[in-house]
Amino acid sequence: KNVSGEIFGNTHYKGRLSFDSTMFSHIKKSENICNWEFRNAEFNYKNSPLNFKFKQAAWKIVNNIINISPNSFIVSKSNLNFDGNVENLLLYIFGVSKKIYINGYLFSSNTDFKELMKILDTGGEEKNDEYVFPDWLDVNLKIKANNFKYGKFESNNLESEIKYDSKKHHLSARKTKMNSLNGNIDGEINYYENKIHDLILKANLNLTKIDISKAFENFENFNQDFI
Repeated sequence: KNVSGEIFGNTHYKGRLSFDSTMFSHIKKSENICNWEFRNAEFNYKNSPLNFKFKQAAWKIVNNIINISPNSFIVSKSNLNFDGNVENLLLYIFGVSKKIYINGYLFSSNTDFKELMKILDTGGEEKNDEYVFPDWLDVNLKIKANNFKYGKFESNNLESEIKYDSKKHHLSARKTKMNSLNGNIDGEINYYENKIHDLILKANLNLTKIDISKAFENFENFNQDFI
Protein backbone atom coordinates (compact mmCIF):
# COMPACT_ATOMS: atom_id res chain seq x y z
CA LYS A 1 0.00 0.00 0.00
CA ASN A 2 1.22 3.55 -0.83
CA VAL A 3 4.31 2.22 -2.64
CA SER A 4 6.79 4.68 -4.10
CA GLY A 5 10.45 4.62 -5.20
CA GLU A 6 12.63 3.08 -7.89
CA ILE A 7 13.56 -0.55 -8.61
CA PHE A 8 16.33 -1.81 -10.91
CA GLY A 9 17.43 -5.35 -11.71
CA ASN A 10 16.99 -8.50 -13.70
CA THR A 11 14.93 -11.67 -13.41
CA HIS A 12 15.57 -15.19 -14.77
CA TYR A 13 12.37 -17.24 -14.80
CA LYS A 14 11.78 -20.89 -15.74
CA GLY A 15 8.25 -22.20 -15.53
CA ARG A 16 4.71 -21.66 -16.71
CA LEU A 17 3.28 -18.17 -16.93
CA SER A 18 -0.28 -16.96 -17.30
CA PHE A 19 -2.20 -13.73 -16.89
CA ASP A 20 -5.26 -15.08 -15.11
CA SER A 21 -6.09 -16.29 -11.58
CA THR A 22 -3.48 -19.10 -11.82
CA MET A 23 -0.58 -16.71 -12.41
CA PHE A 24 0.81 -16.66 -8.86
CA SER A 25 0.40 -20.43 -8.45
CA HIS A 26 2.70 -20.85 -11.46
CA ILE A 27 5.22 -18.44 -9.92
CA LYS A 28 5.22 -20.52 -6.73
CA LYS A 29 6.15 -23.65 -8.70
CA SER A 30 8.72 -21.95 -10.94
CA GLU A 31 12.50 -21.71 -10.77
CA ASN A 32 13.47 -18.07 -10.49
CA ILE A 33 16.51 -15.92 -9.76
CA CYS A 34 16.15 -12.17 -9.33
CA ASN A 35 18.62 -9.41 -8.52
CA TRP A 36 16.73 -6.28 -7.51
CA GLU A 37 17.93 -2.95 -6.18
CA PHE A 38 15.56 -0.49 -4.51
CA ARG A 39 16.24 3.23 -4.20
CA ASN A 40 14.31 5.74 -2.13
CA ALA A 41 11.56 3.19 -1.60
CA GLU A 42 8.68 3.71 0.81
CA PHE A 43 5.59 1.63 1.56
CA ASN A 44 3.02 0.49 4.13
CA TYR A 45 2.27 -3.19 4.62
CA LYS A 46 -1.40 -3.60 3.68
CA ASN A 47 -3.39 -1.49 6.16
CA SER A 48 -0.69 -1.39 8.84
CA PRO A 49 0.08 2.18 9.97
CA LEU A 50 3.83 1.49 9.94
CA ASN A 51 5.81 3.33 7.28
CA PHE A 52 8.86 1.49 5.81
CA LYS A 53 11.61 3.55 4.15
CA PHE A 54 14.68 2.27 2.24
CA LYS A 55 17.23 4.74 0.90
CA GLN A 56 18.89 1.81 -0.88
CA ALA A 57 18.35 -1.96 -0.63
CA ALA A 58 19.65 -5.01 -2.52
CA TRP A 59 17.65 -8.25 -2.80
CA LYS A 60 18.72 -11.52 -4.40
CA ILE A 61 15.73 -13.82 -4.79
CA VAL A 62 16.25 -17.53 -5.43
CA ASN A 63 13.09 -19.62 -5.75
CA ASN A 64 11.03 -17.25 -3.59
CA ILE A 65 13.65 -16.90 -0.85
CA ILE A 66 14.82 -13.29 -0.56
CA ASN A 67 18.47 -13.03 0.49
CA ILE A 68 19.17 -9.59 1.88
CA SER A 69 22.71 -8.37 2.44
CA PRO A 70 23.12 -5.82 5.25
CA ASN A 71 20.52 -3.18 4.43
CA SER A 72 19.53 -0.17 6.50
CA PHE A 73 15.93 0.97 6.65
CA ILE A 74 13.58 2.98 8.81
CA VAL A 75 10.26 1.80 10.24
CA SER A 76 8.56 4.91 11.60
CA LYS A 77 10.74 5.82 14.64
CA SER A 78 13.04 2.76 14.51
CA ASN A 79 16.35 2.59 12.62
CA LEU A 80 17.12 -1.00 11.58
CA ASN A 81 19.72 -3.00 9.66
CA PHE A 82 18.86 -6.54 8.52
CA ASP A 83 21.15 -9.27 7.20
CA GLY A 84 19.46 -12.59 6.40
CA ASN A 85 16.65 -14.07 4.35
CA VAL A 86 12.89 -13.88 4.07
CA GLU A 87 10.98 -16.82 2.61
CA ASN A 88 7.58 -16.64 0.91
CA LEU A 89 7.13 -12.86 1.35
CA LEU A 90 6.04 -12.25 -2.24
CA LEU A 91 3.99 -15.46 -2.36
CA TYR A 92 2.21 -14.40 0.81
CA ILE A 93 1.44 -10.99 -0.67
CA PHE A 94 0.14 -12.73 -3.81
CA GLY A 95 -2.10 -14.94 -1.65
CA VAL A 96 -0.58 -18.33 -2.56
CA SER A 97 1.36 -18.90 0.68
CA LYS A 98 -0.02 -18.76 4.21
CA LYS A 99 3.17 -17.93 6.07
CA ILE A 100 6.32 -15.79 5.96
CA TYR A 101 9.63 -17.03 7.43
CA ILE A 102 12.28 -14.54 8.60
CA ASN A 103 15.81 -15.64 9.55
CA GLY A 104 18.91 -13.58 10.20
CA TYR A 105 20.55 -10.82 12.15
CA LEU A 106 18.94 -7.50 13.07
CA PHE A 107 20.87 -4.52 14.36
CA SER A 108 19.22 -1.32 15.54
CA SER A 109 20.54 2.00 16.78
CA ASN A 110 17.07 2.88 18.03
CA THR A 111 14.05 0.55 18.47
CA ASP A 112 10.53 1.43 19.57
CA PHE A 113 9.20 -2.12 20.01
CA LYS A 114 5.65 -1.14 20.96
CA GLU A 115 5.36 0.81 17.76
CA LEU A 116 6.83 -2.05 15.67
CA MET A 117 4.13 -4.37 17.03
CA LYS A 118 1.65 -2.32 14.98
CA ILE A 119 2.73 -4.52 12.04
CA LEU A 120 0.14 -6.96 13.41
CA ASP A 121 -2.59 -4.34 13.01
CA THR A 122 -3.61 -4.72 9.36
CA GLY A 123 -7.16 -3.51 9.69
CA GLY A 124 -8.55 -6.98 10.25
CA GLU A 125 -7.10 -8.51 7.08
CA GLU A 126 -4.82 -10.90 8.97
CA LYS A 127 -7.00 -11.25 12.03
CA ASN A 128 -7.55 -14.73 13.35
CA ASP A 129 -10.63 -14.78 15.58
CA GLU A 130 -9.32 -17.88 17.32
CA TYR A 131 -5.87 -16.61 18.36
CA VAL A 132 -4.41 -13.31 19.51
CA PHE A 133 -0.90 -14.11 18.26
CA PRO A 134 -0.38 -14.18 14.45
CA ASP A 135 -0.36 -17.46 12.55
CA TRP A 136 1.16 -16.02 9.35
CA LEU A 137 4.73 -15.38 10.55
CA ASP A 138 7.69 -17.40 11.88
CA VAL A 139 10.79 -15.56 13.11
CA ASN A 140 14.33 -16.61 14.05
CA LEU A 141 16.55 -13.59 14.69
CA LYS A 142 19.66 -12.59 16.56
CA ILE A 143 19.23 -8.98 17.56
CA LYS A 144 21.35 -6.19 18.93
CA ALA A 145 19.91 -2.79 19.83
CA ASN A 146 21.85 0.21 21.09
CA ASN A 147 18.66 1.77 22.42
CA PHE A 148 15.46 -0.21 23.01
CA LYS A 149 12.11 1.12 24.19
CA TYR A 150 8.81 -0.56 25.03
CA GLY A 151 6.32 1.89 26.51
CA LYS A 152 8.01 3.45 29.55
CA PHE A 153 10.68 0.72 29.69
CA GLU A 154 14.03 1.66 28.19
CA SER A 155 17.33 -0.21 27.87
CA ASN A 156 20.60 -0.03 25.99
CA ASN A 157 23.15 -2.54 24.67
CA LEU A 158 20.39 -5.12 24.26
CA GLU A 159 21.32 -8.52 22.79
CA SER A 160 19.00 -11.51 22.39
CA GLU A 161 17.99 -14.49 20.26
CA ILE A 162 14.35 -14.03 19.26
CA LYS A 163 12.20 -16.89 18.01
CA TYR A 164 8.49 -16.88 17.23
CA ASP A 165 6.77 -20.21 16.47
CA SER A 166 3.35 -19.52 14.97
CA LYS A 167 2.15 -23.13 15.39
CA LYS A 168 2.73 -22.96 19.15
CA HIS A 169 1.94 -19.22 19.37
CA HIS A 170 5.15 -18.91 21.36
CA LEU A 171 7.58 -15.97 21.43
CA SER A 172 10.92 -16.53 23.17
CA ALA A 173 13.90 -14.28 23.87
CA ARG A 174 16.93 -16.37 24.87
CA LYS A 175 20.44 -15.38 25.86
CA THR A 176 19.06 -11.93 26.59
CA LYS A 177 21.20 -9.28 28.19
CA MET A 178 20.87 -5.52 28.55
CA ASN A 179 21.63 -2.46 30.66
CA SER A 180 18.46 -1.07 32.17
CA LEU A 181 16.89 0.39 35.34
CA ASN A 182 20.34 1.65 36.36
CA GLY A 183 21.67 -1.92 36.43
CA ASN A 184 22.10 -5.09 34.37
CA ILE A 185 19.55 -7.71 33.29
CA ASP A 186 20.19 -11.10 31.67
CA GLY A 187 18.25 -14.33 31.20
CA GLU A 188 15.33 -15.71 29.19
CA ILE A 189 11.78 -14.54 28.48
CA ASN A 190 8.87 -16.62 27.13
CA TYR A 191 5.56 -15.17 26.02
CA TYR A 192 2.88 -17.48 24.68
CA GLU A 193 -0.81 -18.07 24.17
CA ASN A 194 -2.42 -21.17 25.68
CA LYS A 195 -5.34 -23.23 24.34
CA ILE A 196 -7.95 -21.01 25.98
CA HIS A 197 -6.17 -17.94 24.52
CA ASP A 198 -4.75 -16.54 27.74
CA LEU A 199 -1.47 -14.67 27.21
CA ILE A 200 1.21 -15.93 29.59
CA LEU A 201 4.56 -14.28 30.30
CA LYS A 202 7.33 -16.24 32.02
CA ALA A 203 10.78 -14.87 32.72
CA ASN A 204 13.94 -16.29 34.26
CA LEU A 205 16.12 -13.23 34.81
CA ASN A 206 19.18 -12.23 36.77
CA LEU A 207 18.87 -8.65 38.01
CA THR A 208 22.01 -6.85 39.12
CA LYS A 209 21.88 -3.53 40.95
CA ILE A 210 18.62 -2.40 39.35
CA ASP A 211 16.48 0.45 40.68
CA ILE A 212 13.37 -1.29 42.06
CA SER A 213 11.39 1.94 42.32
CA LYS A 214 12.10 2.68 38.69
CA ALA A 215 11.04 -0.85 37.72
CA PHE A 216 7.63 -0.40 39.36
CA GLU A 217 7.26 2.98 37.66
CA ASN A 218 8.19 1.64 34.21
CA PHE A 219 5.87 -1.35 34.47
CA GLU A 220 3.01 0.58 36.13
CA ASN A 221 3.28 -1.35 39.42
CA PHE A 222 2.90 -4.62 37.46
CA ASN A 223 -0.88 -3.96 37.45
CA GLN A 224 -1.02 -4.39 41.24
CA ASP A 225 -2.92 -2.04 43.58
CA PHE A 226 -0.72 -2.97 46.52
CA ILE A 227 2.10 -5.38 47.40
